[in-house]
Amino acid sequence: MQAVVSVKAIAVYGDCPEYPAGQISMKTFVKWAAATRTDLQSYPALNDKMRVLEQCITPEAKTALWACTTLTTNGVPVDYPSDAVKNAANAANLKARSDFHIEWLTEIIAACSPNTSAHIVKEMEKVKFGEGASGGITGRCYQEDDVIRYMGKMLDLQKQRGDPMRTGLTNKVKLDIVKRALPTIGLKSLLESTLPAGTAPADDKWEDALPRLAKELKKSEDRALLQQSITLKERQTKFPARDSRDHRDSRDSRKRHREERSDGDDRSQRPFKKLKRTFAKGRRFSRGGDRTGGDRRGGRKGDQRPKALEDVECYNCGEKGHYANKCPKPKRSDSKGGGRGGGKRGGGGGRGGGKKPKSDVAENRA
Repeated sequence: MQAVVSVKAIAVYGDCPEYPAGQISMKTFVKWAAATRTDLQSYPALNDKMRVLEQCITPEAKTALWACTTLTTNGVPVDYPSDAVKNAANAANLKARSDFHIEWLTEIIAACSPNTSAHIVKEMEKVKFGEGASGGITGRCYQEDDVIRYMGKMLDLQKQRGDPMRTGLTNKVKLDIVKRALPTIGLKSLLESTLPAGTAPADDKWEDALPRLAKELKKSEDRALLQQSITLKERQTKFPARDSRDHRDSRDSRKRHREERSDGDDRSQRPFKKLKRTFAKGRRFSRGGDRTGGDRRGGRKGDQRPKALEDVECYNCGEKGHYANKCPKPKRSDSKGGGRGGGKRGGGGGRGGGKKPKSDVAENRA
């Protein structure tokens, strides 16, 4: 709910989104009083046409505040001094009502706001520098936005506390609080180094120091952006193909191809697995041997060399000096020696037939 008069709307305390009935307190009431006083001073026509004590605060909120707080003890009136002032039928009463609005809101601010310097200093120290801006806590470095938001919070606090903060503390005390809020020594040094020539440090104000700091941070930010743009331009000149559209399309195509190949298709992996198994079998050795010994197929053992030809015994004729396949004599046929590598007593039929019995060898030699 808003009480609207011509060009400006005044928030109704206790019945608006900013000051709902469930959040009635001295803190929100003094905030509303300070904002309303500023609006009435800025728009005199609005002040003349409104009855603030009836139109801008709900009866329930007024009853709760005056019953449970120190407003009554401090002498803050709960209603207009008379019906003539409230109705403002003539110019004199109209001026009296407008002046009463400003005085009433000022008394509320003074009664609700703490008037001790220690409490105001504590409230100022609660305002943190660098929260919610692009730099500071959420970015790589502090920027102009950090200073702007911090100064906005301080001005809002000064608006709520009014004269106790504006005039109750010296400029040096408030500036020292601001310096302590700066999180780095570099920011403090930058703030102090921008003091205009001819101005004493004791005469400096936080309202003037923070804008100077914001301007210097803006210059640093611009220099950093310029350096970044120069670096990017040099890289684009040195590697033009990296940023070209054809290169990006080719890179994306290769990436999609790799993803499709590694999508879980077992068929593309089968030849590789088969080759891997074959290679592994070829590297095996017999259980009783080693890498230098003979294998299961009767190969050479250790460093043993093949026999000399004169020591070779023919399996066909039994003589030495040649192999059975080079034997000049007719090949023997024996029913027991068929096949490769026949038994001990088998004949020499087939390739590599078995050894002849010793009796047969003796007959041939005779």
